[in-house]
Amino acid sequence: MGGVRGAALRSAGLQDCLAAAQLSLLHGCAAREGAGGAAQEGDLRLVVGVESVQRVAQHADQLVVVMPPALDGGRVAAMTLDWLDQHGHHDLVANAVAVVNAVRGSGPLELDRLEEHFASRCASVHRIPWDPVLEAGAHSALADLRSETRAAYLELAGAVAEGFRSSGHTPTKEQS
Repeated sequence: MGGVRGAALRSAGLQDCLAAAQLSLLHGCAAREGAGGAAQEGDLRLVVGVESVQRVAQHADQLVVVMPPALDGGRVAAMTLDWLDQHGHHDLVANAVAVVNAVRGSGPLELDRLEEHFASRCASVHRIPWDPVLEAGAHSALADLRSETRAAYLELAGAVAEGFRSSGHTPTKEQS
């Protein structure tokens, strides 16, 4: 599993979410190293992480898979969806929202092909354009973003909200 992603949860705790993030890194390493070889100290963390991800996925109403506009990012995001499919979370994958983040014009990567792949697996795919306001990584006001970036985030928010509506779960006041 990999990539930066978020899951809207009903009851899973922060600790489970952090364990899921750890699994993202470990799963990517395990996939590169292959299944063979002797067990090592980190193997226990991988098993614990898988259990945590299973618990998180069981409670998730919506999955947002975010990737950079790069081939490696797309591969890692696809591996995330593959893992979820292989572990019985087909509906979560089918209803997922895929996001290609920080897109800067056109480049050597064929973003249309990347989007086609994720459109065949997820409910929707969205491009979020690169914005200089977000580059610093500091707190930013929505009004400071370029209009095309604001529009893209609004469209993304609508897709995520639709996923909640389709799942039948309406966040309570405490969850929103």
